[in-house]
Amino acid sequence: MQKCVQLISNMRNINIIWTFFASVLLSGAEITVLHTTDTHGALSATPETASVFAANTVPGKTLIIDCGDLIQGTYDAQTDRGAAAVAALNALGFDVWTAGNHDLDFGLETYLSRVKEFRGAALAGNWKLNGKPSAAWRMFEFDGVKVAVIGMGREDQNVRSYHPGFSVDCESEAAALARIVPEVKAAGAAVIILARHAGNYDRTGSLWALAAQFPDIDLVLGGHTHQEEPGEASANVFYAQAGSHAGWLGVVRIEVDDASGRVTQISGRLVGLPAAPPVTDESKLVVELPTRLITPVRRTANNLLCWTAAAAMRDLTGADAAFYGGRAGGLDYPARVTERVLFGMFPYSDEVGVAELTGAELTAVLQEHLNEFGDAPYSLSVDGVRVMADGELKITQIFPIREKYVVAFTSFAAIGANGKFSPVTGFRSTGVSLRDAVGRYLAAGKFCPATGWLEMKKQKNTKK
Repeated sequence: MQKCVQLISNMRNINIIWTFFASVLLSGAEITVLHTTDTHGALSATPETASVFAANTVPGKTLIIDCGDLIQGTYDAQTDRGAAAVAALNALGFDVWTAGNHDLDFGLETYLSRVKEFRGAALAGNWKLNGKPSAAWRMFEFDGVKVAVIGMGREDQNVRSYHPGFSVDCESEAAALARIVPEVKAAGAAVIILARHAGNYDRTGSLWALAAQFPDIDLVLGGHTHQEEPGEASANVFYAQAGSHAGWLGVVRIEVDDASGRVTQISGRLVGLPAAPPVTDESKLVVELPTRLITPVRRTANNLLCWTAAAAMRDLTGADAAFYGGRAGGLDYPARVTERVLFGMFPYSDEVGVAELTGAELTAVLQEHLNEFGDAPYSLSVDGVRVMADGELKITQIFPIREKYVVAFTSFAAIGANGKFSPVTGFRSTGVSLRDAVGRYLAAGKFCPATGWLEMKKQKNTKK
């Protein structure tokens, strides 16, 4: 199964070619680029997967690149901290791995261990980890044609992942490329590829605006947004992105004119990768609940999954209040909760912590989360206090009234949750993951239905 784009208007969904600098075919070197992204621990080097890679590889003329979020996202990856995911890259012959935001979820030591295990080049040219610059680019050569691959991590990494015990200094992609592109040109690169963990339209900005500043870049491979893009052209650059969760292998062909050394054609398509075999759940039983845990499709103040998280955090910390919000809607978890099922409920490595907040500060924090109710299916639960709000969800009072509250929440909320909320100062982590906190809470038999924490005052109808 393949997905394709094309420049020729009368051809649809089959092997399409975008032409940049010429409208006729010219003889020259052809380079194949295979790419994946956002596999989240789901990529494995099974014989079936290896055969797809082999079928699309031209010996001696192929680059294989991953655009990040590789080592986190499945129960098995959580168990081995992504070691098997990196082993799969090595077995499949990957040349480049660009860091994604979730690749730091297990901490700096684990990330650097995975980088050391990877046989190719691990790139994040706009990151400094504990003050040390990460590798930015690697040069390859095919039939005398030099191809430079530049790797970029997220420029907003500091609001994407909690970094206890180490620092991540992020440079904007534009500033980093202004340094790096002249370097690779001076090294003789005829083709420049940018592999980045960002989409073509991203919270950090438009790829097309970025590409317009650097016309020497020929191909951009993207990630993070999980979109499936065989290829599109704009601003003199070709863009492709290979979906997520090892569902697709991106295949890009680059033709370079022998005489001029310039790129003449780029084409792109997506090839389906085989589905992973079913997993037998042999993980440890956490608890047998009295009922299945189903999350509502739409926003609600009584999402049982959110409520359980908030209650578990407050139970762990003894805080005056706790809150948890999320978008996991329309999911159905079995009553038999194993460690694997628990991971599915809370798949990230967020830690539980507390901060001391004044009444005004707590009101401001919860107000930001209530404002997200406009983005269905975002749900919020609060334990330990009651929140009064008017018909427009503006908080009018929190009970009981205290001068200060010790509030429990996650490290992800503390750093601003991907920039959606204001960071919360004074956060002190317990070192316990949210998943483990919920597991302890459920195992202790404390699971209970969500209770009403939000009271909305009905507005009087003043119309006559």
